Amino acid sequence: MKYFFKSINAMLPFLVITLLFIDSLNLIAQSEKQPVRLFLDTDVIPDAGDVAAITFLNGLADKCEVKIIGITCTVTAPYSAGCVDAICCWCKRPNIPIGQIKGPDFGDRDEGYAENIAKKWPNRYRDGSKNVPDAVTVFRQVLSQQPDGSVVMVAIGPLRNLSNFLQSKADSISPLTGREIIAKKVKFLSAMAGDFKKCISPNDSNCMGRYFEFNVIVDIPSAQYVVKNWPTPIMFSGFEIGESIIADGLLVEKSPDSPQASCLVNGGRPAWDQTSILYAVRGLSNYWAGEMEGRVEIADNGSSIWKSDNTFHQGYLIPKMKNADLGKIISQLEAEAGHTNIPSK
Repeated sequence: MKYFFKSINAMLPFLVITLLFIDSLNLIAQSEKQPVRLFLDTDVIPDAGDVAAITFLNGLADKCEVKIIGITCTVTAPYSAGCVDAICCWCKRPNIPIGQIKGPDFGDRDEGYAENIAKKWPNRYRDGSKNVPDAVTVFRQVLSQQPDGSVVMVAIGPLRNLSNFLQSKADSISPLTGREIIAKKVKFLSAMAGDFKKCISPNDSNCMGRYFEFNVIVDIPSAQYVVKNWPTPIMFSGFEIGESIIADGLLVEKSPDSPQASCLVNGGRPAWDQTSILYAVRGLSNYWAGEMEGRVEIADNGSSIWKSDNTFHQGYLIPKMKNADLGKIISQLEAEAGHTNIPSK
């Protein structure tokens, strides 16, 4: 027995060195983990939750979990791009490529907060977005420059921008069509769209037509086109996922002079959009379960249903973590956004 303890004592220095070596390898592995290349498409105008979501995304970028490669606005409201850029500038990211949907008016009613933010805080589009590039052009330019299979796209508004991008033709930017660029460059799409709380059975005939979600019903044809033609996997964060997750209150408390705080309230609000971003960056983690290997159908009345189908790779999130705990995680990341000393790029 004495010999045993003597042997252990003799080995202790080597055990310590081994453990330190393993720890150093873990640290190296963590430091070498590449941030997610994320492109966000947002409607920003109809709901101030998008302001919080853009802040949340910057909070993840501050932790080097994300590289924001572009943001597009899927509404024609004049100050939407200025609002987005002001938030990113406040979070020390003044040069993110930003685009905006062009064409007939779509979601152009400004509730007032976007114009206020665009005019009051520094950004590139304080004149009412007159010089904002076309969203499809930005999609094509930015994605064409990314490594193959490296981009995660997140949609937290109506799907018209993505539908337009899918249908874009080869041009001077790229010899590929929009669908071909997506197939080559995009890993998956995370979309805040649909409502699946009563739509989990492929044989539930009562589901169809009972549940509707804003991002789908405001442009049903675009939603239908995207779910039918998107060439990579899609994960849907349905209305029911963010409905009971309350966030934003801590952001208002910690950053009272920020553009974000100017349109949010201390009591917080549902974190619909943040859930799609969080999944895009951290996956299911211990936050959710997920149903995959199926396809989503959008009916002509705008209702959504998921059907099991192993030839498709579309799914929806299922609650797992307590809503209050997930709300705290989201709120903390929002509150920390813009307070990290990062180089301006």
